[in-house]
Amino acid sequence: MSQPLKITSRGKYAVVALVELGKLEGGQSIRLADIAQHTNISLSYLEQLVPALKRYGFIRGFRGPGGGYTLGADPSNINITDVLIAAEDCVPAKRNANVHSEKIKCVHTNMLWDFIGIALYGILRNITLMDLLQGQFSFEDNPT
Repeated sequence: MSQPLKITSRGKYAVVALVELGKLEGGQSIRLADIAQHTNISLSYLEQLVPALKRYGFIRGFRGPGGGYTLGADPSNINITDVLIAAEDCVPAKRNANVHSEKIKCVHTNMLWDFIGIALYGILRNITLMDLLQGQFSFEDNPT
């Protein structure tokens, strides 16, 4: 069953961070500060995303000299919808989402946003991090 999906800055940044990790050669790790520098994403923002990405198994962290982060799963097993959902699965994101939903009280437009979110879920559920890294995805991949 599809669920509404939103693309937020958290989701975008999580995907960008995973792309950076996916570009690493076998077994290499990278520090968050380096990801922040390469992508122009705030280090503190990345630090907020890490716990959820680790909890979902998308990344692994290593401490000490030569430490950093690597992908926690094969890129072909990392689904973009799951990354977007994981990025929202942290306290600051949930708090902001609740505040936003309380402000918008138009039933008709909320139905539209849910419909768009479900369509987006349907498109992105078939795209993996590997597809993204290889640039091998298109609208034709979506059977709808």
